[in-house]
Amino acid sequence: MDYKLYEGIERRGTNCLKWDSCPEDVLPMWVADMDFPCAPGIMEALAARVAHPAMGYTRRSERDDRAVIDYYARNHGISLKKEDLLFTPGVVDSLLLAVHALTEPGDKVLIQTPVYGPFYSVIDRAKRMRVESPLVETESGKWEMDLADLDDKLPGCKLMLLCSPHNPCGRVWPRETLQAVLNLCKKYNVYLVADEIHCDFALDGRKNVSVLTLEGAQSGVAAAVSATKTFNIAGLDHSTFLIPDAQMRGKIAEKASEIGMKGGNLLGVLATTAAYETGDEWLAQVKRIVQENRDLAVKELTEAGAKAWPNEGTYLLLVDLRAFGRNSDELHELLMDKAKVRLNKGTDYGKASDGFMRLNLATTPALMQEGLRRICALLKAL
Repeated sequence: MDYKLYEGIERRGTNCLKWDSCPEDVLPMWVADMDFPCAPGIMEALAARVAHPAMGYTRRSERDDRAVIDYYARNHGISLKKEDLLFTPGVVDSLLLAVHALTEPGDKVLIQTPVYGPFYSVIDRAKRMRVESPLVETESGKWEMDLADLDDKLPGCKLMLLCSPHNPCGRVWPRETLQAVLNLCKKYNVYLVADEIHCDFALDGRKNVSVLTLEGAQSGVAAAVSATKTFNIAGLDHSTFLIPDAQMRGKIAEKASEIGMKGGNLLGVLATTAAYETGDEWLAQVKRIVQENRDLAVKELTEAGAKAWPNEGTYLLLVDLRAFGRNSDELHELLMDKAKVRLNKGTDYGKASDGFMRLNLATTPALMQEGLRRICALLKAL
């Protein structure tokens, strides 16, 4: 089926964060949001529901729960029951909820840096102690876990937040690496909660390994997922927390009730169900475009003097521009003012990625080519 993904859509004038927050002459290639029309099944389901003139209180149906369970079984090999599902407005909300439910003020929570910005903020906002285990950058630009450092820093922690696939480093962690992480968490009695929102974007034929498929994952382990990144429905605020451990789920559900956090946005639930039931073919075509854009970006940026390791997962490329002698703030200003392109600063993800910028690959080939032309022209002039 032709989903018209190569044609793109006009997004300015729709209160679109990605586009409408940028000047009209700036090409936005920053926040993790796609420039593709949603899968037809999603739009048809929304249109049918919006045609009904009442939008009152809603509830999830058996079909909604079944769509989640079947999708993660079919695509990720996760065996789930209805009671394993907890619904929140978003994955970041799930992470914040886990920090509040599984730790106390002053407790230590470990993250691996650099990492998606909210990993820092959910710990800091909850007044917990942040413990950082830095990832190690290899000569090629690939980032690896430092398991020895993890072994040193996990003792005394109550919770580890894992980013898998990793944003912004683009790693799809191997099963043996994830198993080693879980084994260390078990060794030191640390809860493991994974942000797996990018799980559907394992590229080049790879399969993401969910922490819930590891040996020993029946207890102390949870994964936060959502259709929002995969199917470009982030504005509908709906997410699923997968928590097979009944005791752990009880703690988190109790905290959610205490603070009044719940999922169940009417249109978010509807869109998620439609996405999980009808979106597989659409997603396969989107991934092909993302891979084509990534390969072109790595080639063009490398020729322009940047260092770009081809990401294994997510639709986000971390570009090393340290050779140009500017920090991320200076690079951002140059790209905005001279190249007329907006990227994310490397420092959005921590000090370790200063001098880097993050490029969104989920756009049409035409827009990707134009963005790369502008970026590379600037780099060659520096």
